[in-house]
Amino acid sequence: VLRDKSAAEFQLLAIPGQKAAAITDYAITACEDRFDAMLIMDIVSKDAQDSVIEDTLIKPSVRKTIKDFSNRVLNSSFAAAYFPDVLIRRPSDHAPIVVPPSVGMLGVMSRNDSIADPWFAPAGLERGRLINAMDSQVQMNRDLLNELYDADINPIYVPAGRSGEVYAFGQKTLLQDQ
Repeated sequence: VLRDKSAAEFQLLAIPGQKAAAITDYAITACEDRFDAMLIMDIVSKDAQDSVIEDTLIKPSVRKTIKDFSNRVLNSSFAAAYFPDVLIRRPSDHAPIVVPPSVGMLGVMSRNDSIADPWFAPAGLERGRLINAMDSQVQMNRDLLNELYDADINPIYVPAGRSGEVYAFGQKTLLQDQ
């Protein structure tokens, strides 16, 4: 269905919470084959013991997550990776819930296209705010933001002085060339 343009029309693909390499690799290939869509990709989070995190209550190790992701050696302009999970308010009752970053990024992409042209970066303090998001699962300093970005992972973060506001820091795809 993903590969057949006549079966499904879309420009963005998100598979919230599906972080396994086999699934995300397949989705990237499908977007590349279509040549008209991009995957908003959630990535595997690792804990301090280098184990895959399945429980949203466990805090990820940024550096172990970066190392694991970098070992995949992905190279595609048809996917963008985001990290970490975010705490949002559920629209129905405003209760807090932890969701994968792709959930918030779909809103960022949509909002970006409504306030600017689609070629503008869906990131930063103007166009990168995750609406309904209250917090990021990991508090990051500038060094961690830069390390994630250097590994082609777009960080989701709460800037200093903006408590309760969550933003996308980067606009990178997984393409290795500049």
